[in-house]
Amino acid sequence: MKRLAVALLIVASATPASASAWCRMTSSTRQPSPGMPCVLPDETTDPPEQFLAWERPCTGIALSAEAMSEDLSEEELRAILGRSIATWEGVECDGVAIGVDIALFEEESVCVAPFYRDDGGNVNAVTFVEDWAERGNDPAAFALTTVWHRRSTGEILDADMEVNEQRGPYGVCPADGCVDRRTVDLENVFTHELGHYLGLAHSTEAEATMFASAVAGETLKRDLAADDVAGICEVYPPGTPEGVCDATPRGGLVLHCEPGGCSVAAAGLRGSRGAVPALLLALGLMLWRRR
Repeated sequence: MKRLAVALLIVASATPASASAWCRMTSSTRQPSPGMPCVLPDETTDPPEQFLAWERPCTGIALSAEAMSEDLSEEELRAILGRSIATWEGVECDGVAIGVDIALFEEESVCVAPFYRDDGGNVNAVTFVEDWAERGNDPAAFALTTVWHRRSTGEILDADMEVNEQRGPYGVCPADGCVDRRTVDLENVFTHELGHYLGLAHSTEAEATMFASAVAGETLKRDLAADDVAGICEVYPPGTPEGVCDATPRGGLVLHCEPGGCSVAAAGLRGSRGAVPALLLALGLMLWRRR
């Protein structure tokens, strides 16, 4: 089997442009630090470390019928996720629309954990996890995105988003946030996690969508800051990625995640080839953890 790696999104490695706070995800397993929040790829490793990005202009996401939110209907979930997708698709780089498209499949997956087959069909799934802490996930996290990538090239192959049901209730807050400060604005969470889906790591800019932490009730991450736009335009400059628009996952659309001689992220925190973590954390916590 070809060499694969998994990025589990918390404070991921990357590189920012001058005077910018954004970071890109890389295939590195090294941890960022306060003095170096973005880790540059090491070209001396075998294979050399790479920045992560999709190499195809169109991808697709499916909601999991087996792991839906208890707080919102499927119709509401589709509307919220659709708005978050539109936020990233609406970016312009030097006056040119970003060259990525994310479809929201009508078909539902039955996946309940991150999963990728290097020798078969796949699905980029969104799941809501009831037993979050029991799986060994950080209880402070709102969500986690697992990004499967080819270590030798940095090509993103698959990305699965998990939302922590134990951090709810989830809802749709007014534009200035939820007054009760208990309800978690799901669009705030989805928009942040989609930045990871596209290959961005965390930003050190507190006003940015890709800042590593949030508080319940906030809506700040619904809209992209200039720092987020600069970062995503670095990942996908005008004219990229090239190719025919086809949202079908690698190996075809397969809506189940049953083992079959393929790589599996056990409980979303461990890959058969390696892992680089990053998630959206609550209460201002910024953590780096590798399992």
